[in-house]
Amino acid sequence: MVGEPKPHVLVAGPLPSTFPATATFRERLREAGLAESHADSVTGAGERLPDGTVDVLVVAGDADGAAALVDRANDHDVRCCVLDDASLPGADTAVDPAGPNPVATLVGVVHELAEPPAQADAIGESVGPAAVRETEGTPPSTARVLNEAPVGITVADVTHPDQPLVYVNDKFVEQTGYDREIAIGRNCRFMQGPATEDEPVRRMREAIDAGESVRVELRNYDRSGEMFWQAVSLAPIRDESGRVTHYAGFQNDITQRKRAELAAERHRAALAEERETLRTLLDRLDGLVEQVTGAVVEAQSRPALGEAVCSRLGTTYAAAWLATYDPATERIEPEWTAVSTLETDPAASLGSVPVSDPRSPVSTDGGTALDGVDGAGRPEPALLSRAVEDRTVAVAEDAGFRTDVGDVAAVPVTYRGTLFGLFCVYTDADTSLGREERAVLAAIGRTIGVGLNAIDSQSSLTTDSGFEVEFTVDGSALPLARLAERADCSLRQAGVVPGDDGRTVLCTAADATAAALRDAADAVPGVRSWTCITDRAENPLFAFALRDLPLLDAVETHGLRLADLQVDGGGVTVVARGEQEATARSLVDAVETEYGRVDVRGFRERPARETTLTEFVVDVEERLTDRQHRALATAIAAGYFEWPRETDGDELAESFGVARSTFHQHLRAALRKLLTAFDEAVAR
Repeated sequence: MVGEPKPHVLVAGPLPSTFPATATFRERLREAGLAESHADSVTGAGERLPDGTVDVLVVAGDADGAAALVDRANDHDVRCCVLDDASLPGADTAVDPAGPNPVATLVGVVHELAEPPAQADAIGESVGPAAVRETEGTPPSTARVLNEAPVGITVADVTHPDQPLVYVNDKFVEQTGYDREIAIGRNCRFMQGPATEDEPVRRMREAIDAGESVRVELRNYDRSGEMFWQAVSLAPIRDESGRVTHYAGFQNDITQRKRAELAAERHRAALAEERETLRTLLDRLDGLVEQVTGAVVEAQSRPALGEAVCSRLGTTYAAAWLATYDPATERIEPEWTAVSTLETDPAASLGSVPVSDPRSPVSTDGGTALDGVDGAGRPEPALLSRAVEDRTVAVAEDAGFRTDVGDVAAVPVTYRGTLFGLFCVYTDADTSLGREERAVLAAIGRTIGVGLNAIDSQSSLTTDSGFEVEFTVDGSALPLARLAERADCSLRQAGVVPGDDGRTVLCTAADATAAALRDAADAVPGVRSWTCITDRAENPLFAFALRDLPLLDAVETHGLRLADLQVDGGGVTVVARGEQEATARSLVDAVETEYGRVDVRGFRERPARETTLTEFVVDVEERLTDRQHRALATAIAAGYFEWPRETDGDELAESFGVARSTFHQHLRAALRKLLTAFDEAVAR
């Protein structure tokens, strides 16, 4: 009957430190409809076993005397549960105190061990004969429908003080892992745990008190202690008099749906955060791109462009500076600066920065991020080196070298891959440079590059000034380099003339005899033919017909002229001249891609001439035939016009394979056309 005593659970001594407070566990036992008491020590618990009032004993497995207490419990037919990761001999079961949801698990196990038949009788009586007859009289097909329903179904007796479950179907067992023997006779709160919220539990309690239906979604725990989401609908069941005697519960596992909803919510939050980031970015960069583009278009000189661009950047960032890059010195020194919110200009104390060591960590965040920058040092050298090397925006996040500075970014200024210079921007301490902003900075760098190239192009059209670049490269695979190595000498190009089988390079040799060069030329692949023009003891002159002239082709492809070429043990040194800085820089980049590291020895602007050299050269080339050009270039290289002459007309004619009179005819025609062109140029 309802008044019969409840199963009694005795908690022996202190519980393990990993287990929640003993008071919490005892409260949950009472909520589960069990009587409980606590003995302060294992010895005290053993003294209470003989009185016959204890049904289940709970003891920590590592407590002193726990094994002896279990033996004594067996002597008095008391079921025993050990709190430990392993059971003790004679104990009925064990619960791991460090496992998931240990309180709910232990309450369920204790309830199962108690198995109070008196409570089952009381539940049957509380349901009443009519309810029992209704259950017994349910047609098998209806019972099968209930048990095989795709949702969990429970029935609770609300006339009993603890409102225990009197029926659960198969789906409930599948969802929760609790067998009928464990679930029936217990209040459904045994599935609740730390993540169960109070609000849905309160709504169910209020609905039951009011005899109304309700639907809630809440977190419960299965028998393994794993949390899952349930959608629970409760509906009252009334007897003939209209009194609510039972409540039917319908449970759906909605864990997957809830996970999808939480994922969608996180996604929405991430999108909202990204939108806010973009809004902040647009607020800060509002008009910057347009202003920089306008400054680039309006600038008529490099200084004007540098000052205008820096001024625009300085209104957006805490500070900014712009510099051109000299590949000959491999150093960068700020030329134009602007400061808005910082007390001092960071460029003022930076000085000239070497960029010869570009090695540093790289990230995939839309640019290069150097996370390991020493906060005590300046981040700019590493940033500038990486920006030069990779042609990408390099960022030091939370640079730390100044308390009023957050991120620092070095941005390459490029035009079609050619590096013109770099600019740096500094943010305030509480501002960071996101991926989108780095992309904007990269675009600004390209815009400035377009402007610098346009200024150089305009200058080349109005003056004969230009750029000269001198560099050395390891061209050991080139035929001339192999010739010099085999003959153990140095070679210097004295001219390039057209020949019957392609272009021919005229070269003088230092520290080598003509015989040594002949032997070397015969042994080097790539030399199609050779001719010794002057067989002098020092600096003999040879004409080499080569299969390929890759360095000369590279110079001409980039719109430059080969002014000098020397080959020695240090490599191949090239001097090339052109009208635009961009073409000279582009040549260096192309040669570096093909042959590896390039040692730039000079990168300088040439002064303007009153008479345009380009026009004069083009005029002369158009006047001369190939044979006249070859005769003139060969005579100059062979010292024919020197006194005393280093060679005579017979030797030159022989190298041409023609009669002396024919050679002199070509040479006189070439000289006449050259002097005519010179006189006309001077007259203009």
